Amino acid sequence: MGHGYIGDYLPPPDPEDVIVNSRTMLTAVGGVATLLENNTGSPSVKGEIVSAGTTTGTFRVNAGDGPQPLGAVYTNAIPNGMNCWVVYSGPCDVLLEDATATNAGNWVYVSNVAGRADGTLSAPPGGGIPELGVHMGELGHSVQTTTAGTNKLSRIILHPN
Repeated sequence: MGHGYIGDYLPPPDPEDVIVNSRTMLTAVGGVATLLENNTGSPSVKGEIVSAGTTTGTFRVNAGDGPQPLGAVYTNAIPNGMNCWVVYSGPCDVLLEDATATNAGNWVYVSNVAGRADGTLSAPPGGGIPELGVHMGELGHSVQTTTAGTNKLSRIILHPN
């Protein structure tokens, strides 16, 4: 794979981030991130919800209502085809769907807008098979109340299904 996939070093975006090894980092807020190649077709966007790419070691923008999200982009403005930090577990900021708010304690899942999160539900949906699809889009739980707006980030504890 191009761009020095194995062992490539990308400096941490925050001086309090801790590099564990050439592919793993603990973020300043406690999340665990890995270095993957941006395969979105555009520069990376902090907080954007992503899924595994179809090429080894890559990520792509998670489809609207897309099941099995991988995590959230940590490093902003990394060009397509270059390595980028992606948080896959623990505290991180996610990009909310525009004009939606979330409350601390809410259940957070993939939005019907590609690459965005929805934190409007106070609890996951219950029931049968139709709700299973929503459950598979779970991202985690909100630990921050965030007002509605445009391109708003909100802190969650990430633990995708």
